[in-house]
Amino acid sequence: MKRWITLIVIMLPLSLPAQPSAPDERILWQLFQAHKLETLARVIKEWRHNYPSWQPPPQLLQEMGRLRQRQVWQRRHRRIAAAVKKQDWPGLLQLARRYPSLFSCRHPGHLETLALAYGKAGELQRSLDSYRRLLACPSVQPEDLLQRALWQLPPPVFGQLLHDARGKLNTATWKNLHYQNQRRRLLQLHHDKNQSRLLSETKEIAETIVARRDLDLIRLLGWAAYRQQDWQAAAFWFEQGLKLAPREEELAYGLSLTYRQLGDNKRLLELASRFGRESARIRHLTGDHLLLQAWQAYQNGDYSRSRHLVQHALPWLQQSDEARYLLGWIEMKTGNPQAALQYFQPLYQDHPDRADYAEAMIQAYLDSGLEPAHLRRSPVLDRIIRRRKAELYYARKRFLLARQTDPGAVPQLENIDSPGLETSALYRFKSGDKGLDRLEILMVPLFSGKYVHGSQRFGLSLGRIDLASGELNNVSRLAANATQAQQLQNDPPIHALQAAWLELSYRREGGFNPYLTLGHTPINDLITPRPTLRLGLQDHWRKLNWNVELYSQPVRLSLLSYTGWKALGKKWGRVLRSGIQTRNILNLGEHWSVYQNFDVAFLDGRRTKDNWAIQYTIAPGYNIRLAGFDYLTLGPYFDFQHYGNNQNHFRLGHGGYFSPQRFYGEGLQLNLQTQEGRRFLIEGRMALGIQHFYEATAPWFPIGCPFARCDGRYPSSRTTRFAPDLRVRMVGQVNPLVQLGGGVYARKSGDFREVGVGLFIRLLFEPRRAVFSSDLPALLFGAIE
Repeated sequence: MKRWITLIVIMLPLSLPAQPSAPDERILWQLFQAHKLETLARVIKEWRHNYPSWQPPPQLLQEMGRLRQRQVWQRRHRRIAAAVKKQDWPGLLQLARRYPSLFSCRHPGHLETLALAYGKAGELQRSLDSYRRLLACPSVQPEDLLQRALWQLPPPVFGQLLHDARGKLNTATWKNLHYQNQRRRLLQLHHDKNQSRLLSETKEIAETIVARRDLDLIRLLGWAAYRQQDWQAAAFWFEQGLKLAPREEELAYGLSLTYRQLGDNKRLLELASRFGRESARIRHLTGDHLLLQAWQAYQNGDYSRSRHLVQHALPWLQQSDEARYLLGWIEMKTGNPQAALQYFQPLYQDHPDRADYAEAMIQAYLDSGLEPAHLRRSPVLDRIIRRRKAELYYARKRFLLARQTDPGAVPQLENIDSPGLETSALYRFKSGDKGLDRLEILMVPLFSGKYVHGSQRFGLSLGRIDLASGELNNVSRLAANATQAQQLQNDPPIHALQAAWLELSYRREGGFNPYLTLGHTPINDLITPRPTLRLGLQDHWRKLNWNVELYSQPVRLSLLSYTGWKALGKKWGRVLRSGIQTRNILNLGEHWSVYQNFDVAFLDGRRTKDNWAIQYTIAPGYNIRLAGFDYLTLGPYFDFQHYGNNQNHFRLGHGGYFSPQRFYGEGLQLNLQTQEGRRFLIEGRMALGIQHFYEATAPWFPIGCPFARCDGRYPSSRTTRFAPDLRVRMVGQVNPLVQLGGGVYARKSGDFREVGVGLFIRLLFEPRRAVFSSDLPALLFGAIE
């Protein structure tokens, strides 16, 4: 089109009849008015060539210059607008450097855009300088500008700009902008998850936030403090928020969570009473918190507080199974298994697939001694019953019965019923006068074997015994006169002998756990041996472990009392202690227990004065819970003994054993046993105490005098002495088919001291994985003590 217009203008003179001296300047003004500046410039150039004497009008040239300048400015403004629209901040900064005059107070919009571009480019100081230039522009309203800059500049930079503009704003506007800037700072810290800095900077304007009733910020600060575990600050902000919005559930919920962390049950319940009806999560939170505290009190052994907390939790939990479950265990721990069944049994019936409910119910049945009746039996329930019974038997050390009831309940019990053979060596030394109350016992070799059938254990032990008391130096202590002394000098009592020994044992686990041991006093050619026995029952009833035993056992305190003597043509001695003994342990809670032993016995021997004895021992103990120990009990003990007459002498008619008329012992003892089912096991006792005893006067010949003179008497005596006692036994599984064990004891008791040591090795027919307390043989040290 432009070409055609130019062609027409050029050809016009050719088509005219005669060429004028000057062109028609109206055409030029028409092109100007049409803003065809390029076409206009070409026409002027052609006309100057065709009309050498012609010059365009000066006014037209001026107007053309002005129009061209406006078009240049318009193009530049359009480029700025396009850069802003595309958010091409680097491009905008290039335009600013190229056309600085467009970014001045004459164009405040462009200048503000430049400030924004500097900010986006990270050149904050230049952005701040641009805003400062804007503040100096007369046409700019400072308040409006600062409201916009508030959201473009980082809070610290905006703070500098606001400080510069303080003189241009009224006080209220300045304070409002200052608070808005601080608020943006807090929100930025929250966005950056810098909670600690957020709470630190909040302290400076806490009063202002509350005064401005900024509920959104208050709510945000409450949750920020909660996440930072600053419970006091969280409580403050949530409480302030509830003052502004008394029925807002979110604030109430946050405050409930905070009270829970603070352990403030009173205020938590007050809040729950206000919002619990409307807010399910506050109801659940309150109930769950109280129930959690109840569990903690239960685990700490405070069952009364635990019950109290559960009762407060129930209104908020609405038939909580967990609350009923806890109440059941509280009843169990307070010794009311039948009451616990009132909770456990309905729980199991409602949730037969819950193994924990089933196990708790079975435990309650077992502890109450009742059978699970009227229950729908299933393989799962039967399996749980078997396992719980096995675990209960295991806890009561009925290992054979535990393995028989459920072989998989305690894997370490594998082959606990394996037959075995063992050989032992035992030695004991008791102090005293040579030839009288001194005694050495050596049992080498000693062979034992056991056979197990189901829950029944059969045993056989036999061996040789070497006894020695040393040679008597002063035979006059046994004679009534010089003639007897001479006879004893020529034929003194035996002071060493060898004998054979045999013992059969039987024990059954189950019911009242009966056991029987049959043996005899040492077989020798001095005095005919007498049978010995132990017959007893053991059981566990609720908190009481009890044992009742009938026994008849030799008195191993001298050669006279153990095997008997032959002197002056007489045989006497070989005393048996026969009686009934009860032992029990009463468990008083998680830690405390009381051990008691009561023994009444009759003592008789060949040509010895009959005697009787009574003994009572009580020992409260505190069981220290320590990993790796089955028990570790520390506590005092008190022991009392009384014998009908003093038989602690060696003339004819005396038994040669310690038999005080009054005996008191008291002290402190430590009993321990390492955990069952390990590669080794240690059992021990250590006691430190004092003993006081009185031995009454006694005749030389208490059963009558066969000689001319025998009216002499032994004097009475009173003694107080320190009485330490140490006893350790151990056994280890050195090989799946080999167990090795031993022990040692040392004590000072009555008027004598004694030490003992023993070793044994046991060969098993089936491989074992661990050892148990039942692997400590009764012979160690029952055969020599």
